[in-house]
Amino acid sequence: MRRRKSCLLRITTSFWLAVVACAVQPSGLCRQIEHVQPVDWMRYAAVTGVRSNDTFGKALTTVLQNEARYELKWVAAEQTLVTNLPGWEGMECYAPRFDAYNYECAVRPLTGFAYGMAALLKTGIYSPAASGLSRAEALHRTELAIRGVAFTHIVNTPSDFAADRWGKGAAQSWEAAYWCAQAAQAAWWLWDELGPQTRRAVAKMVEQDTDAFINMTVPYWADKQGHIVTPGDTKAEENAWNSMLLASAQAMMPHHPNIAKWRQKASEYQVSAYSRQSDLTNSTLVDGKPAKDWLQGFNVFPDGVLVNHNRVHPDYMLAQETCYASMVAVSLARQYIPQSMVFNAELAYRALTEVQFTPGADTKYGTRKAIAAPGGTIYYRTSDGGYSADTYYPQDSDWTTKMTDGYLNMDLAATQLGFDAGKPFSAMGWAKARAEALLALQNRAGHDGNIYQPGDWTAKYRGTDEVIFQSNAQAWMQWWLMQNHLMSPVGDHWGPVP
Repeated sequence: MRRRKSCLLRITTSFWLAVVACAVQPSGLCRQIEHVQPVDWMRYAAVTGVRSNDTFGKALTTVLQNEARYELKWVAAEQTLVTNLPGWEGMECYAPRFDAYNYECAVRPLTGFAYGMAALLKTGIYSPAASGLSRAEALHRTELAIRGVAFTHIVNTPSDFAADRWGKGAAQSWEAAYWCAQAAQAAWWLWDELGPQTRRAVAKMVEQDTDAFINMTVPYWADKQGHIVTPGDTKAEENAWNSMLLASAQAMMPHHPNIAKWRQKASEYQVSAYSRQSDLTNSTLVDGKPAKDWLQGFNVFPDGVLVNHNRVHPDYMLAQETCYASMVAVSLARQYIPQSMVFNAELAYRALTEVQFTPGADTKYGTRKAIAAPGGTIYYRTSDGGYSADTYYPQDSDWTTKMTDGYLNMDLAATQLGFDAGKPFSAMGWAKARAEALLALQNRAGHDGNIYQPGDWTAKYRGTDEVIFQSNAQAWMQWWLMQNHLMSPVGDHWGPVP
């Protein structure tokens, strides 16, 4: 009886917060908020935190708590705290650093920070002792980051303000859906703890960018006739991250008038992400329609290998892991994981764990780059039979060869979906090795929770630690749901699990 009363009180409080927010805003600006259905965190009250016997979970949460300490200092020191954004005068926020960086390096670090902090705050693993800040202050800084992202989005800035805007329809929109999806999930998880202006700006941002995809043409590396449209540049990861926004939006706003269109487009992007030429004749039903009917081209070779940045690139063979972030979203919404979300996911895993590369000339993938020694598989075992956290790059890496984002997420998804069943290896073997490797990177001299240091990355990129913070937080969300048997089953359609 007490639980029912507290739940009713929470629902009533949330309702009146929404009413007040709408009352103080101009007419019509709260339509989007009305569509948002917050996560029912009461459902998870008994399973917050990490289990006492979960050694892997403890290692991962230690990594995240260390990262949170670094990130909370980073956001306060590196971001600009402003109160004068056009249209939001008087509202405090961390503004993206458009003055110093390109759009990706201005916006994405903030969304990665917000996603990571939201995961810690809502699952009960945030540690004030480890971070040096109270939960209230950590939440405040997280909201300031979400605001900065949402307030500078094209839909939330005055029409006569042309500079420093991002989002679909803005000048800089190539990866915008990915940033929007991360910010959307962070805000959605924290929804009842955010201010009304923050919620309004986020809801408008999500609706605008998701609607922009409804009539968009899905791109491909190769067309139906097998002609390479974008040599050296698969569209696998782009289609996967675009689908993440569509899937996140429909989880967040399950009663939106455009929900059917969002889901339809999400299925198309998800099936396309890791599609092969043979899938153009694949009659297997995916989300109620033959796979071939979703496709207008393909993105990977028959063995699951793909080429990006003009090389065989393992980091982009993790395109499916962006879809795994969507598995978290639909599970929190108590919806089925649609078949499209895991389409050819096992193929992607086999490409990482079983495809053998032979040093010498590339005669298979058309890159004109040699296959580097020592050859073998991308994931590999150590000489004593253990699991290596390192990655074999057949044609070297132009990012980093240290532990980077996506690999741990793939390990956990492979465990959840049983891709290692009957194999001479364990997906969790690699997952545990990567968690230990992350701790080792953090424990290097001079570190304060950060993963990377100067020299770890070949490329010059702002936000490396924020990227992996988001990825590790996603891995924790996957593991937390898996451990508590709360990850949704795969279904043949979108919608609620009975």
